Amino acid sequence: MRSIKLFCFPYAGGSAAVYKNWQKHLSPNIEIVPVELKGRGRRISEPLYKNVDDLVDDLFPLIQKECQRNYYAFFGHSMGAMIAYELSLRINQSPVALPIRLFLSGRGAPHIASSKNYHLLDDEAFKAEILNLGGTPPEFFEHQELIDIFLPVLKNDFKLVETSGREEIMPLNAPITSFFGEDEDLTTEQKEGWEYYTEKKFKKYVYQGGHFFIKEHYKTIIDILNKQLQEDLESLNNSMWL
Repeated sequence: MRSIKLFCFPYAGGSAAVYKNWQKHLSPNIEIVPVELKGRGRRISEPLYKNVDDLVDDLFPLIQKECQRNYYAFFGHSMGAMIAYELSLRINQSPVALPIRLFLSGRGAPHIASSKNYHLLDDEAFKAEILNLGGTPPEFFEHQELIDIFLPVLKNDFKLVETSGREEIMPLNAPITSFFGEDEDLTTEQKEGWEYYTEKKFKKYVYQGGHFFIKEHYKTIIDILNKQLQEDLESLNNSMWL
Protein backbone atom coordinates (compact mmCIF):
# COMPACT_ATOMS: atom_id res chain seq x y z
CA MET A 1 0.00 0.00 0.00
CA ARG A 2 1.33 3.44 -0.94
CA SER A 3 2.31 5.73 1.93
CA ILE A 4 0.67 9.03 2.87
CA LYS A 5 1.73 12.03 4.92
CA LEU A 6 -0.76 13.34 7.50
CA PHE A 7 -0.11 17.00 8.32
CA CYS A 8 -1.54 17.91 11.74
CA PHE A 9 -2.18 21.53 12.73
CA PRO A 10 -2.53 22.53 16.41
CA TYR A 11 -5.33 24.34 18.20
CA ALA A 12 -4.87 27.89 19.55
CA GLY A 13 -1.91 28.04 21.91
CA GLY A 14 -0.83 24.52 20.96
CA SER A 15 2.42 23.29 19.46
CA ALA A 16 3.36 20.32 17.30
CA ALA A 17 3.76 18.35 20.54
CA VAL A 18 -0.03 17.99 20.95
CA TYR A 19 0.15 15.19 18.36
CA LYS A 20 3.20 13.44 19.81
CA ASN A 21 1.30 10.25 20.73
CA TRP A 22 -0.54 9.83 17.43
CA GLN A 23 2.07 8.06 15.29
CA LYS A 24 2.01 4.81 17.28
CA HIS A 25 -1.74 4.49 16.68
CA LEU A 26 -1.64 5.25 12.95
CA SER A 27 -1.30 2.62 10.24
CA PRO A 28 2.33 1.90 9.25
CA ASN A 29 1.91 3.56 5.86
CA ILE A 30 0.64 6.83 7.40
CA GLU A 31 3.43 9.21 8.41
CA ILE A 32 2.37 12.00 10.74
CA VAL A 33 3.84 15.46 10.17
CA PRO A 34 3.04 17.62 13.22
CA VAL A 35 3.29 21.20 11.99
CA GLU A 36 5.05 23.71 14.23
CA LEU A 37 3.79 27.29 14.07
CA LYS A 38 5.77 30.44 14.84
CA GLY A 39 6.08 31.51 18.46
CA ARG A 40 6.05 28.07 20.06
CA GLY A 41 8.05 24.85 20.34
CA ARG A 42 11.22 24.87 18.26
CA ARG A 43 10.02 28.13 16.61
CA ILE A 44 9.43 30.01 19.87
CA SER A 45 11.85 32.81 18.95
CA GLU A 46 10.08 33.62 15.66
CA PRO A 47 7.62 36.56 15.51
CA LEU A 48 3.91 35.78 15.69
CA TYR A 49 1.76 35.84 12.56
CA LYS A 50 0.18 39.17 11.59
CA ASN A 51 -2.84 37.57 9.91
CA VAL A 52 -4.04 34.38 8.22
CA ASP A 53 -2.33 35.24 4.93
CA ASP A 54 0.97 35.57 6.79
CA LEU A 55 0.41 32.13 8.33
CA VAL A 56 -0.45 30.52 4.98
CA ASP A 57 2.57 32.18 3.33
CA ASP A 58 4.73 30.56 6.01
CA LEU A 59 3.31 27.04 5.68
CA PHE A 60 2.72 26.75 1.93
CA PRO A 61 6.42 26.12 1.07
CA LEU A 62 6.40 23.16 3.46
CA ILE A 63 3.57 21.57 1.50
CA GLN A 64 5.28 22.34 -1.80
CA LYS A 65 8.45 20.65 -0.59
CA GLU A 66 6.90 17.59 1.06
CA CYS A 67 4.04 16.78 -1.30
CA GLN A 68 5.28 17.02 -4.86
CA ARG A 69 5.37 13.23 -5.14
CA ASN A 70 3.41 12.14 -2.08
CA TYR A 71 -0.22 11.63 -1.23
CA TYR A 72 -1.11 13.67 1.82
CA ALA A 73 -4.01 14.68 4.06
CA PHE A 74 -4.70 17.42 6.61
CA PHE A 75 -5.96 17.18 10.18
CA GLY A 76 -6.64 20.24 12.30
CA HIS A 77 -8.47 20.89 15.55
CA SER A 78 -10.12 24.27 16.22
CA MET A 79 -7.64 26.84 14.88
CA GLY A 80 -5.93 23.92 13.16
CA ALA A 81 -9.09 23.25 11.14
CA MET A 82 -9.10 26.86 9.96
CA ILE A 83 -5.44 26.50 8.96
CA ALA A 84 -6.14 23.27 7.06
CA TYR A 85 -8.92 24.90 5.04
CA GLU A 86 -7.12 28.20 4.35
CA LEU A 87 -3.96 26.37 3.30
CA SER A 88 -6.02 24.15 1.00
CA LEU A 89 -7.43 27.26 -0.69
CA ARG A 90 -3.88 28.46 -1.40
CA ILE A 91 -2.90 25.01 -2.69
CA ASN A 92 -5.94 25.05 -4.95
CA GLN A 93 -4.49 28.11 -6.70
CA SER A 94 -1.16 26.37 -7.32
CA PRO A 95 0.11 23.39 -9.35
CA VAL A 96 0.31 21.31 -6.15
CA ALA A 97 -2.37 18.64 -5.80
CA LEU A 98 -4.92 19.08 -3.02
CA PRO A 99 -4.83 16.82 0.05
CA ILE A 100 -6.75 13.60 -0.54
CA ARG A 101 -8.93 14.40 2.50
CA LEU A 102 -9.41 17.13 5.08
CA PHE A 103 -10.17 16.15 8.68
CA LEU A 104 -11.62 19.24 10.38
CA SER A 105 -12.26 19.09 14.11
CA GLY A 106 -13.89 21.45 16.60
CA ARG A 107 -14.39 24.36 14.21
CA GLY A 108 -17.60 25.64 12.60
CA ALA A 109 -17.92 26.49 8.91
CA PRO A 110 -16.22 29.85 8.20
CA HIS A 111 -19.15 31.53 6.42
CA ILE A 112 -21.23 31.46 9.63
CA ALA A 113 -19.80 34.26 11.72
CA SER A 114 -19.21 33.86 15.43
CA SER A 115 -20.13 36.75 17.70
CA LYS A 116 -17.20 36.05 20.00
CA ASN A 117 -14.11 38.25 20.02
CA TYR A 118 -12.07 36.84 22.87
CA HIS A 119 -8.89 38.45 21.59
CA LEU A 120 -10.31 41.91 22.38
CA LEU A 121 -10.88 41.11 26.06
CA ASP A 122 -8.55 42.31 28.78
CA ASP A 123 -6.17 39.68 30.12
CA GLU A 124 -8.23 38.68 33.16
CA ALA A 125 -11.46 38.27 31.19
CA PHE A 126 -9.58 36.41 28.48
CA LYS A 127 -8.08 33.97 30.99
CA ALA A 128 -11.54 33.31 32.43
CA GLU A 129 -12.90 32.43 28.98
CA ILE A 130 -9.95 30.13 28.29
CA LEU A 131 -10.59 28.26 31.52
CA ASN A 132 -14.26 27.88 30.56
CA LEU A 133 -13.24 26.28 27.27
CA GLY A 134 -11.23 23.62 29.09
CA GLY A 135 -7.97 22.20 27.86
CA THR A 136 -5.83 24.48 30.04
CA PRO A 137 -5.40 23.46 33.69
CA PRO A 138 -6.22 26.28 36.16
CA GLU A 139 -2.82 25.80 37.81
CA PHE A 140 -1.18 27.04 34.63
CA PHE A 141 -2.32 30.60 35.28
CA GLU A 142 -0.73 30.57 38.73
CA HIS A 143 2.74 30.89 37.19
CA GLN A 144 3.43 34.41 35.95
CA GLU A 145 6.48 33.37 33.91
CA LEU A 146 4.32 30.94 31.92
CA ILE A 147 1.57 33.53 31.50
CA ASP A 148 4.08 36.04 30.11
CA ILE A 149 5.15 33.54 27.42
CA PHE A 150 1.86 31.81 26.70
CA LEU A 151 -0.78 34.55 26.84
CA PRO A 152 0.47 36.68 23.89
CA VAL A 153 0.66 33.54 21.71
CA LEU A 154 -2.82 32.42 22.71
CA LYS A 155 -4.38 35.86 22.22
CA ASN A 156 -2.76 36.20 18.81
CA ASP A 157 -4.06 32.77 17.80
CA PHE A 158 -7.57 33.78 18.81
CA LYS A 159 -7.21 36.95 16.76
CA LEU A 160 -6.25 34.87 13.72
CA VAL A 161 -9.27 32.61 14.18
CA GLU A 162 -11.78 35.34 15.01
CA THR A 163 -10.79 37.52 12.04
CA SER A 164 -10.62 34.71 9.48
CA GLY A 165 -14.31 34.36 8.61
CA ARG A 166 -15.38 34.21 4.98
CA GLU A 167 -18.74 35.28 3.55
CA GLU A 168 -18.22 33.30 0.34
CA ILE A 169 -18.33 29.51 0.40
CA MET A 170 -15.39 28.18 -1.59
CA PRO A 171 -15.69 24.39 -2.01
CA LEU A 172 -12.72 22.11 -2.59
CA ASN A 173 -12.43 19.03 -4.77
CA ALA A 174 -11.47 16.96 -1.74
CA PRO A 175 -13.64 15.03 0.75
CA ILE A 176 -14.12 16.47 4.24
CA THR A 177 -14.58 14.61 7.50
CA SER A 178 -15.55 16.69 10.54
CA PHE A 179 -15.50 15.97 14.27
CA PHE A 180 -17.31 17.81 17.07
CA GLY A 181 -18.05 17.58 20.77
CA GLU A 182 -21.77 17.45 21.53
CA ASP A 183 -21.39 20.17 24.17
CA GLU A 184 -19.36 22.57 22.03
CA ASP A 185 -20.59 26.14 21.77
CA LEU A 186 -21.46 25.73 18.10
CA THR A 187 -24.83 25.77 16.36
CA THR A 188 -26.09 22.88 14.25
CA GLU A 189 -25.74 25.17 11.23
CA GLN A 190 -22.07 25.78 12.03
CA LYS A 191 -21.41 22.05 12.39
CA GLU A 192 -23.32 21.05 9.25
CA GLY A 193 -21.94 23.95 7.22
CA TRP A 194 -18.74 22.17 6.21
CA GLU A 195 -20.81 20.01 3.88
CA TYR A 196 -20.91 22.94 1.44
CA TYR A 197 -17.12 23.19 1.35
CA THR A 198 -16.51 19.96 -0.53
CA GLU A 199 -17.42 18.82 -4.02
CA LYS A 200 -16.97 15.26 -2.81
CA LYS A 201 -18.21 13.30 0.20
CA PHE A 202 -18.82 14.84 3.62
CA LYS A 203 -18.92 12.90 6.89
CA LYS A 204 -19.55 14.18 10.41
CA TYR A 205 -18.89 12.54 13.79
CA VAL A 206 -20.05 13.82 17.18
CA TYR A 207 -18.53 12.76 20.51
CA GLN A 208 -19.35 13.26 24.15
CA GLY A 209 -17.63 16.27 25.63
CA GLY A 210 -16.92 19.92 25.03
CA HIS A 211 -14.44 21.69 22.80
CA PHE A 212 -11.51 19.51 23.83
CA PHE A 213 -13.31 16.20 23.25
CA ILE A 214 -10.31 15.29 21.10
CA LYS A 215 -8.17 14.68 24.20
CA GLU A 216 -10.47 11.90 25.42
CA HIS A 217 -11.45 10.44 22.06
CA TYR A 218 -8.26 10.75 20.02
CA LYS A 219 -7.81 6.97 19.65
CA THR A 220 -11.32 6.58 18.22
CA ILE A 221 -10.67 9.52 15.91
CA ILE A 222 -7.39 7.97 14.75
CA ASP A 223 -9.26 4.73 13.97
CA ILE A 224 -11.48 6.74 11.63
CA LEU A 225 -8.45 8.44 10.07
CA ASN A 226 -6.82 5.06 9.45
CA LYS A 227 -9.94 3.57 7.88
CA GLN A 228 -10.81 6.51 5.67
CA LEU A 229 -7.28 7.15 4.45
CA GLN A 230 -6.81 3.48 3.54
CA GLU A 231 -10.08 3.61 1.61
CA ASP A 232 -8.96 6.82 -0.11
CA LEU A 233 -5.64 5.28 -1.09
CA GLU A 234 -7.33 2.16 -2.40
CA SER A 235 -9.70 4.27 -4.47
CA LEU A 236 -6.82 6.31 -5.89
CA ASN A 237 -4.80 3.20 -6.70
CA ASN A 238 -7.78 1.61 -8.45
CA SER A 239 -8.43 4.75 -10.49
CA MET A 240 -4.89 4.55 -11.88
CA TRP A 241 -5.86 1.33 -13.67
CA LEU A 242 -9.10 2.60 -15.20
